[in-house]
Amino acid sequence: MAQFYRRYFANRNNDLKTSIQLLEPLVDQVAASGNVPQEKVLRKTLAEDYLAPATCQAAKAYQTLATRLHGHLSSDELDEMELPLKLLPSPRPIRP
Repeated sequence: MAQFYRRYFANRNNDLKTSIQLLEPLVDQVAASGNVPQEKVLRKTLAEDYLAPATCQAAKAYQTLATRLHGHLSSDELDEMELPLKLLPSPRPIRP
């Protein structure tokens, strides 16, 4: 159990590469153990690790576009960006 949480906290500390390396080997082991609550946390954490770089880069790009070019964007362009800006997480630094 302690190993699981050490791996889980690598994700929470934004060390995505380490988190993925530590969590991937556990998926089959945890699934086979029948520990459904732990498997749910593991799979959700791993999915977030896979998704984070792309979503954070997209969020940063949209925020930069909205901030730097706000006066040059049409109302249609601003409307198109509204939903992604609301749905994407705030950009956070991604560790390589």
